[in-house]
Amino acid sequence: MSQPPLTPNWFEPYPYWSRLYAPGEELKRYADHVADKYDLRRYMRFDTTVEGANWDEEAQVWKVALAGGETLTAPFLITATGYLSQHRIPDIPGITSFNNKSFTAPGGITPTLSRAAASESSERM
Repeated sequence: MSQPPLTPNWFEPYPYWSRLYAPGEELKRYADHVADKYDLRRYMRFDTTVEGANWDEEAQVWKVALAGGETLTAPFLITATGYLSQHRIPDIPGITSFNNKSFTAPGGITPTLSRAAASESSERM
């Protein structure tokens, strides 16, 4: 049975997701695919600190202030800050009072332990 694409990116459907909440490796592959297909890398800046962004109604452009004093102007602004890059402690009752060793792994890393537990919600992803 064929499954519909599980992406909100209607402009570039991607029917190859392995599951609803795709792992970081698959998200990266999709982002690379879109960037390459549409030659977007020439417009990208990485490792750049944005200190502010304001919409200039009169000029109809974004004015983006970068660390170091540089200001860019652009008709479009995509803030790809990435929730997957931000460490987050899961909202599990009792996690703050747990008195044993614990850790949360960064995206794409599967921990190898002699004992491990997963919350019910993570099993459904």
